[in-house]
Amino acid sequence: MATALLELESEGHTVGRITSMDSHKEYLDMSRELLPESLQKYVDFHCSELMEDFFSIYPGIRYKYIPNREYDFVFIDGPDYKSPFDGMLTFDFDFLYLLQKTTNPIAGMVDKRVSTCYVLQQLLGTDRVKYDPVAHLGFIKPSTKNHLLTIDTVTPSLTFSDSYRAMLPTKLIYSRK
Repeated sequence: MATALLELESEGHTVGRITSMDSHKEYLDMSRELLPESLQKYVDFHCSELMEDFFSIYPGIRYKYIPNREYDFVFIDGPDYKSPFDGMLTFDFDFLYLLQKTTNPIAGMVDKRVSTCYVLQQLLGTDRVKYDPVAHLGFIKPSTKNHLLTIDTVTPSLTFSDSYRAMLPTKLIYSRK
């Protein structure tokens, strides 16, 4: 991603910044050290504790401190999708947290976190969130907080029925685009 920003900047485009987050300082330091010096100016590294957060009936884990800026793309590959507090399976809440704080659309990609894709499909709809079971990637179309669904905005019987079907591995809505 930093290489893409370098190339865009060399073509005269104004580019943004990448925010790299981790709850483990040693992993963050390793990432910083592995990034070539020519790309360092495009990436901000931030270490943060984890915390629980909730939206509707969905508990999730997110970074406690996420820099306050406008994001237009979020790549989710952490934090761990198991709660550090009780070990229960949960989802990455960072995308929802950022979505609720901004007015501009945010797109995203989810790496190997099926529970995160499942919850995001429930809250944004299967037309906005797709999962590719072969690549183990989720894709989130540009979305705003206005796209968020709540339990009281859908018919309860359909919510349960659709949720049950989405939990089956072959029924998770996916795309190979």
